[in-house]
Amino acid sequence: MTKKSIADAIKAKVEPPAEKPVTTEAEAPEAKAKTTKKQSSRAGQKHIGGYYPPECLKALKLIAVEDEITLEDVIATAMNQFLSSRGKAPIFPVKSDAG
Repeated sequence: MTKKSIADAIKAKVEPPAEKPVTTEAEAPEAKAKTTKKQSSRAGQKHIGGYYPPECLKALKLIAVEDEITLEDVIATAMNQFLSSRGKAPIFPVKSDAG
Protein backbone atom coordinates (compact mmCIF):
# COMPACT_ATOMS: atom_id res chain seq x y z
CA MET A 1 0.00 0.00 0.00
CA THR A 2 1.52 3.30 -1.08
CA LYS A 3 0.84 6.51 0.74
CA LYS A 4 0.28 9.74 -1.15
CA SER A 5 1.68 12.97 0.10
CA ILE A 6 -0.54 15.83 1.13
CA ALA A 7 0.85 17.79 -1.81
CA ASP A 8 -0.30 15.08 -4.24
CA ALA A 9 -3.80 15.08 -2.73
CA ILE A 10 -4.08 18.87 -2.96
CA LYS A 11 -2.74 18.86 -6.52
CA ALA A 12 -5.31 16.26 -7.55
CA LYS A 13 -8.15 18.40 -6.16
CA VAL A 14 -6.87 21.70 -7.58
CA GLU A 15 -5.96 20.62 -11.11
CA PRO A 16 -8.90 20.07 -13.46
CA PRO A 17 -9.11 16.65 -15.04
CA ALA A 18 -7.48 16.30 -18.43
CA GLU A 19 -9.79 17.16 -21.34
CA LYS A 20 -11.01 14.42 -23.62
CA PRO A 21 -9.13 14.22 -26.89
CA VAL A 22 -10.97 15.60 -29.89
CA THR A 23 -11.92 12.84 -32.33
CA THR A 24 -12.50 13.27 -36.02
CA GLU A 25 -15.34 11.71 -38.00
CA ALA A 26 -12.88 9.20 -39.41
CA GLU A 27 -12.00 8.08 -35.89
CA ALA A 28 -15.63 8.05 -34.67
CA PRO A 29 -18.00 7.07 -37.51
CA GLU A 30 -20.95 6.84 -35.10
CA ALA A 31 -20.73 10.61 -34.55
CA LYS A 32 -21.64 11.19 -38.19
CA ALA A 33 -24.74 8.99 -37.90
CA LYS A 34 -26.05 11.08 -35.01
CA THR A 35 -25.74 14.37 -36.88
CA THR A 36 -27.49 13.56 -40.16
CA LYS A 37 -29.27 16.40 -41.91
CA LYS A 38 -32.86 16.11 -43.11
CA GLN A 39 -33.44 16.24 -46.83
CA SER A 40 -34.95 19.53 -47.93
CA SER A 41 -37.83 17.62 -49.54
CA ARG A 42 -38.72 16.33 -46.05
CA ALA A 43 -38.67 19.73 -44.35
CA GLY A 44 -41.89 20.24 -42.43
CA GLN A 45 -42.96 16.63 -43.01
CA LYS A 46 -43.69 13.87 -40.47
CA HIS A 47 -43.03 10.15 -40.89
CA ILE A 48 -45.99 7.77 -40.74
CA GLY A 49 -45.12 4.11 -40.76
CA GLY A 50 -45.64 0.68 -39.40
CA TYR A 51 -44.27 -2.84 -39.51
CA TYR A 52 -46.01 -5.32 -41.79
CA PRO A 53 -45.16 -8.69 -43.35
CA PRO A 54 -42.77 -8.54 -46.34
CA GLU A 55 -45.51 -9.58 -48.78
CA CYS A 56 -47.35 -6.31 -48.01
CA LEU A 57 -44.40 -4.25 -49.18
CA LYS A 58 -43.97 -6.49 -52.22
CA ALA A 59 -47.63 -5.97 -53.23
CA LEU A 60 -47.38 -2.19 -52.86
CA LYS A 61 -44.12 -2.05 -54.83
CA LEU A 62 -45.71 -4.14 -57.59
CA ILE A 63 -48.59 -1.66 -57.85
CA ALA A 64 -46.09 1.22 -57.97
CA VAL A 65 -44.21 -0.43 -60.86
CA GLU A 66 -47.40 -1.30 -62.73
CA ASP A 67 -48.77 2.24 -62.39
CA GLU A 68 -45.36 3.87 -62.91
CA ILE A 69 -45.66 5.90 -59.72
CA THR A 70 -43.66 6.06 -56.51
CA LEU A 71 -44.34 3.85 -53.51
CA GLU A 72 -45.04 7.04 -51.57
CA ASP A 73 -47.81 7.95 -54.05
CA VAL A 74 -49.31 4.45 -53.78
CA ILE A 75 -49.54 4.86 -50.01
CA ALA A 76 -50.83 8.46 -50.25
CA THR A 77 -53.55 7.37 -52.69
CA ALA A 78 -54.61 4.54 -50.39
CA MET A 79 -54.68 6.83 -47.37
CA ASN A 80 -56.75 9.42 -49.27
CA GLN A 81 -59.25 6.71 -50.25
CA PHE A 82 -59.42 5.58 -46.62
CA LEU A 83 -60.06 9.14 -45.43
CA SER A 84 -62.75 9.60 -48.09
CA SER A 85 -64.47 6.39 -46.99
CA ARG A 86 -64.70 7.90 -43.50
CA GLY A 87 -66.14 11.18 -44.77
CA LYS A 88 -62.87 13.07 -44.34
CA ALA A 89 -61.11 15.26 -46.90
CA PRO A 90 -58.22 13.58 -48.74
CA ILE A 91 -55.15 15.44 -47.47
CA PHE A 92 -52.20 13.23 -48.47
CA PRO A 93 -50.26 14.89 -51.31
CA VAL A 94 -49.94 12.75 -54.45
CA LYS A 95 -47.24 13.90 -56.87
CA SER A 96 -48.29 11.82 -59.90
CA ASP A 97 -51.44 12.12 -62.04
CA ALA A 98 -52.52 8.55 -61.22
CA GLY A 99 -55.05 8.04 -58.52
